Amino acid sequence: MCIRDSSEAEQMVSEIESNKESNDKLRKVMRENERKDQMIRSLRSGIEIAKDSERQVVEENKMLVEKLKTLKAEVGRKETTLRLFKEKSLEARSELESVSYTHLTLPTICSV
Repeated sequence: MCIRDSSEAEQMVSEIESNKESNDKLRKVMRENERKDQMIRSLRSGIEIAKDSERQVVEENKMLVEKLKTLKAEVGRKETTLRLFKEKSLEARSELESVSYTHLTLPTICSV
């Protein structure tokens, strides 16, 4: 390409500078977009981690609920056993006959 006069050269320089400015703006926008893409990837990763944690907590809660049900049932059985033991103890006490121990003290009295 051959430049014919200074005005044509000035116009070309102006176009080059304009293109350079446009390229600089484009690079800046591309860097900003890359930064935003990295943030989005990071946020998505964080969301996945949070979802995994939530799933683990839900599973642990289900296991704890089942364990609690088992413990409640066991406590209920033990309370029933204790109540029956108390009832049987009361029945056994009422069936006992009183015993006189006076025969044990007679030899002592007679020896005096």
